[in-house]
Amino acid sequence: MHDAEFIATLRRNAMGEPGSFIYALHEQERFDAALYAQYLACLQALAQAARAAPPDAAVQRMVFDTYAYTMKALVWHYSPHDLSRVAGLPDDALPDMLEELGLAARGVLAPQR
Repeated sequence: MHDAEFIATLRRNAMGEPGSFIYALHEQERFDAALYAQYLACLQALAQAARAAPPDAAVQRMVFDTYAYTMKALVWHYSPHDLSRVAGLPDDALPDMLEELGLAARGVLAPQR
C-alpha cells in the first residue's frame, strides 16, 4: 500500500464504512483482529510518513477521531453501567495492542523528526 491507500483506509474507518475496523466495532460490536491489524498498519505507515512531512489537518482529525472512538468503545465495554459489549476482544493481548495503537496515533499527530 502507499499513502493514498493508507489515507483511504483511514477515511473508511473515520466514516465507519462497512468493512472497516470502526464499523465492526461500532455497528457489529465485534473486535475484528484482521481489520484492527489493517487499521494499525495504516496508522503506522502514516506515522512513518509524518516524520518527513506532517499530515494535513483532515488526516490528523481522522486519526484523532478513530483513536478516540476505539478508546470510548472499550470504556463502554468494560463499564458495568453500560449495556454495550464487544465480542472477540483479545483480553490478554489488549494492553499491548492499545499501547501500539497509541504510539502509532501519536506518531501521526506529533511526529518525532
